[in-house]
Amino acid sequence: MVDLLRPLMHHKPTLMLTSEEYCHFLVDDARVRKFDEAKLYLDHLEKTNELDVRLLPLMKAWEPLSSNQREEMLNFFEKSMLLCRIAQRADTILVSARTRSVPALNSEVASILSGASHVALYLLPISHIGIIPQIISRALSKKLAGSHLITRSGGDTLLVHRQHAGGPCCAVNLFPYAHIPQWPLPNKEDLVAQVSETTFSGALCVASCDFGLFQFMVKCADDTMDSCSFGARFQSWCLRIGPSPRWVQFEHSGLDAEAFEKSSLTHAMGRNIHETVAGAF
Repeated sequence: MVDLLRPLMHHKPTLMLTSEEYCHFLVDDARVRKFDEAKLYLDHLEKTNELDVRLLPLMKAWEPLSSNQREEMLNFFEKSMLLCRIAQRADTILVSARTRSVPALNSEVASILSGASHVALYLLPISHIGIIPQIISRALSKKLAGSHLITRSGGDTLLVHRQHAGGPCCAVNLFPYAHIPQWPLPNKEDLVAQVSETTFSGALCVASCDFGLFQFMVKCADDTMDSCSFGARFQSWCLRIGPSPRWVQFEHSGLDAEAFEKSSLTHAMGRNIHETVAGAF
């Protein structure tokens, strides 16, 4: 099992083609007759952390396995949160375990958060390392009409750009709940004062000045939370914009029920612009 996972986790997969130290990961034919094919797949893995399943027969540990055996092992690694399937892309799998070795984009995330007009926060019982990869896989599987999305990730951070790396951006990051005071969240004192529980250990933040990107990434986050892969207990909050911005909780029935949206945040943002959403959200 370790032999199957090791080449997928290699820090620089293309070295398998050029270095004698790592060539044992590939079948001999991958460095000769199928060199161009192997290079294409290894380049893609190195740059995007996405595995093209056509690379597996070119890896020595995977080559002896039947197609059914390969699928069983991929399913096992997926359940272990080491891999993530990408819907609508059957031949591509996100090697989620690789994202942990990439440095976090904390400074860029903080910069976007400090100037964001749209901010959502999910309070979680655990800060699971699989949450960001799951959100990445959902973002890669969905299509945003008329746009081309660029994703960059590292550690527990994710940046999603519209069109190109310099275009509008949405930041997603996971951090300990206790670190909320350290992040440039607007009205964070108001938020902390409203939280009814103190047992949360993690916080997932989605922030952007681009409402379309924000809405899209909130949908990815909602889908991840609703999967219950990381537990079913969480709170979702969003910053209400307007003359007096304040934090609004979703999917709950509090004392001020008429000012809260009882459905998901995704549903609230899909409402008609003329409807009242979470107290003129």
